[in-house]
Amino acid sequence: MEKETKKQGTFGWGKGITVALVLFMGFILTMATVMMSKGVELETEDYYLKEMAYEQEIQALKNANNLDKKISIETDGEFLIVQIPEGKFKDIQLELFRPNDKSEDKLYNINDSRIFMIEKNELKHGQYNVAISYLESGTVCLQKEKIFIQ
Repeated sequence: MEKETKKQGTFGWGKGITVALVLFMGFILTMATVMMSKGVELETEDYYLKEMAYEQEIQALKNANNLDKKISIETDGEFLIVQIPEGKFKDIQLELFRPNDKSEDKLYNINDSRIFMIEKNELKHGQYNVAISYLESGTVCLQKEKIFIQ
């Protein structure tokens, strides 16, 4: 009689471990399915060529950091505002990269303007990687930063 009460009252280690493994495998399969369904795109298609020009990019970043006056990017309620200080800034190119959606990347050429404004409703909500390249007194400069559009 004593053996019967033990069998009825215990769940058993073997069954518990089996249930735990089945739940864990279900969790892993669910996570794998979710992760595989997300689209992942490269930031740029020609990343290998850009990697080869990386030394030039580093020098352009250093050139921009050494400037007394830099181009600034700000956001307000309705606009993304690029302010260009007085100086010899030429061939200004503003690139907005959307890390998760290449179709939302934007490219603007800024000429003969000290303030350049982009309406926020032109941009999707979320993160953009910003790259501003320009010539300042004949020197190639590059500024990079991240902005969040809300």
